[in-house]
Amino acid sequence: MNNSKLIKIGILNLMHDKLSSKNNFDSTLKNSSANIEITYFYPITKYTNQKIPDEVKKLSNTLNLNNLADFDGFIISGAPIDKLEFDQVYYFDEIKKLINQLNKLNISQLYICWGAMAALHHLYGFNKNILPNKFFGVYPHYILNNSSLIGGLKNGFQAPHARYAEMDLSNINSFPKLKVVAETTNRHAFLIENQQEKQIFLFSHLEYNQNDLYKEYLRETKSSKQNKKAKIVRPKNYINDISSLQWQYSKETFFNNWIKKIT
Repeated sequence: MNNSKLIKIGILNLMHDKLSSKNNFDSTLKNSSANIEITYFYPITKYTNQKIPDEVKKLSNTLNLNNLADFDGFIISGAPIDKLEFDQVYYFDEIKKLINQLNKLNISQLYICWGAMAALHHLYGFNKNILPNKFFGVYPHYILNNSSLIGGLKNGFQAPHARYAEMDLSNINSFPKLKVVAETTNRHAFLIENQQEKQIFLFSHLEYNQNDLYKEYLRETKSSKQNKKAKIVRPKNYINDISSLQWQYSKETFFNNWIKKIT
């Protein structure tokens, strides 16, 4: 039995498949040796004037900004809305209030993919750029700056990406509070950090299991039948084999380092 200090982590789950996302984070975070309790949330304003799906209510709690003080760390997940401008996301005000509260309470923050874009935009004013094609697949990475978050990883480490937008790394590099820790070998963002203010921006879906990229491809292929203009790309450098995980070491290393950092 693990008698270590209980680490409380909150997750705002904005992913398309709520159950799969929950299972991914559960297996990823609870795989560490730490004693972890995870609470999932949904933004109430996302369901303004509509019925909250039963699955959402079953898997997560209504976000209450007044009940965050006990969390050691908080994650805002990715979301399949990176083609939208931030002001087109009708629950973005609630997310901004959440980010402000996390900073006020000095809680360690991990923002993933769209969550990272949204936080960088709200906190520092950076805009995202829509890519000509989806950045999709498994890629090697360069380490640009030291960070305890990637301690144990070496140049060439593998990680999955799945997004339609990108931040301008040249602008971010010039901002004194932020540090670009690593990027892909073709210059896409992997990890940005503001260590002083406990803000981590991860652009890779390291929480994914091996078949999640394939499931995402199938889902978009299906939806493209209704949208004839949609251009669907296959994930690159990707082996769809659920018996192995191409980014297993990167995944374990990063999340174990993050858990150590917030304890």
